[in-house]
Amino acid sequence: MTTTHGEAVPTSAAGGGENVSTVPLAAVADLRVSFGGSEVVRGISLSIAPGECVAIVGESGSGKSVTARTLLGLAGPGSLVRASRFTIAGRDALGFGPREWRALRGRFAGLVLQDALVSLDPLRTVGAEIAEVLAVHEVVPRPRRADRVLELLESVGVPEPELRAGQHPHELSGGLRQRALIASAIAADPELIIADEPTTALDVTVQAQVLRLLAERKAAGAALLLISHDLAVVASIADRILVMREGRIVEEGPARHVLSTPAHPYTRALLAAVPSAASRGTRLATGARRIRSAPNPSAQVLAGTALGHAYGPRRVVDDVSFTLHEGETLGVVGESGSGKTTLARLALGLLEPGHGRVAIARALGPRPDVLVCDEPVSALDVSIQAQVLDLLADLQAEYGTAMLFISHDLGVVHHVADRVLVMKDGRVVEEGDVEEVFTRPRHPYTQALVAAVPTTAV
Repeated sequence: MTTTHGEAVPTSAAGGGENVSTVPLAAVADLRVSFGGSEVVRGISLSIAPGECVAIVGESGSGKSVTARTLLGLAGPGSLVRASRFTIAGRDALGFGPREWRALRGRFAGLVLQDALVSLDPLRTVGAEIAEVLAVHEVVPRPRRADRVLELLESVGVPEPELRAGQHPHELSGGLRQRALIASAIAADPELIIADEPTTALDVTVQAQVLRLLAERKAAGAALLLISHDLAVVASIADRILVMREGRIVEEGPARHVLSTPAHPYTRALLAAVPSAASRGTRLATGARRIRSAPNPSAQVLAGTALGHAYGPRRVVDDVSFTLHEGETLGVVGESGSGKTTLARLALGLLEPGHGRVAIARALGPRPDVLVCDEPVSALDVSIQAQVLDLLADLQAEYGTAMLFISHDLGVVHHVADRVLVMKDGRVVEEGDVEEVFTRPRHPYTQALVAAVPTTAV
């Protein structure tokens, strides 16, 4: 049963995985964390068992990241941590000093953060970073470390592990960096993995791959604490969900119950704010129907014809054509490096096309005819994202503004767009009515993107 108070959570996963033990690896009761007299975590209780995934969901400032870091002794300078019970690996952690925490991290618990570019050492290769974890915790003897590094990179789906092990973080794509960070976090085979927003702002296919990697660790018996602001992201992997707001747990329970029958108004608001096909034609913040005039197909406000642009020998936009009409939203989707942002810059005249041309009805004025939005809601909390999307819809309804809307988030594009272009390697591989493209995709790449979209359906 879902509860809407902050009492201790049962130690078995109500979502039920057969690998779940009833003995928690980590447990806290009445946890309170303060900074300078300001309490940011206010009396929460939770436990995580082997083979179980507990997800903490909430907006920025809810206290979820502080909670996660506190479980690893990383609450931060100036923090005051209090709890009536705080056990890690069967030991009382309330008396831990820096030495005990350092021994625990890496060997018993691994941490995966949102930004691998910040988390990984820019001066070392990713192979050296992983090898250090193996050396510090004496996981494998020195002669075996190089081979083990390659095995770890291969296990998290990094192609050409020999090549990637010798590269620095900035030489890898965002998805490969995140995989390398996970390889480092699991190098010592920790029993507990804490993942704090591990997929925020990643491409939808990379996000699905990262979640699959974490699910594999859970299936192997690791306990997983997943932190996210997005309920759709955690739906596929969490056994239990805790919803945090202003430092408190406002709702908790089995993932299936929380997602299908949320009891607390805040949880319901978070779910309603997730943009998708089902939310088309509604205001995300309220659920009310939007009244909107149909686009005017006879009034073309922006067009690109056979556009191309290259950086050196690499063609980042290759023979792309599009039209945009008054009051219409044209979505552009694709993974990082597909050419979406370069297309936007060409449309705005910020880049000179190598070939082709752009025609725009009116680029300047007190009320422009065209609004180009390049990832305008990426990494925002779902409620703030909802407010921004509602605002854009209001502007379009009032002024007939056309929008070129670029995003890696297919749920957002499905909510806002009339038509969509799907880009891959600088080319448009599929285009058409957004409903048609996303419900009956023809191109294998579009099919892969659509299949990777997270959903709150359980």
